[in-house]
Amino acid sequence: MSSFKFVAIFVAVSVIWYVFIVVFFIKGLSGLNDARESFLDAATTQSKLITRLPKNRLNQYLDDIDRLSN
Repeated sequence: MSSFKFVAIFVAVSVIWYVFIVVFFIKGLSGLNDARESFLDAATTQSKLITRLPKNRLNQYLDDIDRLSN
């Protein structure tokens, strides 16, 4: 009977660890996907803004980005 308890406890702990690891792995992938979507949205917005700017303002816009990043 003692070995049955040991096996039952081992299986229970294994299942708990499996669920714990799988849940956090899926949440991590979901977070990476959200970050990727956010980055793509920002890049798309920036691309749309750049294409809407007249040529003379585009250089000023790029200079402003350069100045603010330093």
